[in-house]
Amino acid sequence: GNIVMPHDDDFTLKYVLDLGLGSHWDVVVNITDFARNEHALETALDKLLNDLRGYSLKISEHKETNSYIIHSTEELEDIIEDQLITLQTMFSSPFIASYLER
Repeated sequence: GNIVMPHDDDFTLKYVLDLGLGSHWDVVVNITDFARNEHALETALDKLLNDLRGYSLKISEHKETNSYIIHSTEELEDIIEDQLITLQTMFSSPFIASYLER
């Protein structure tokens, strides 16, 4: 038969019930839990990236040495420290495999 996707107009409660998913409830719950956990990881990774992208370094030129000085790094250090803790927690998740390349 035709495959109906959730965004299709034919994807109705009747369609879901006709699939007989009630007799495979444990599989449906496992898939749903896996997807929810993957989504949570993806959302957390997006937040980590956005937090760093939103940060701007303040630099000035050191006239005597022809080099640059980075100012006020404490906030950046705090962000990175928090992110390292978050990443360590994420790496302990069994759902992280899909995101290791990212």
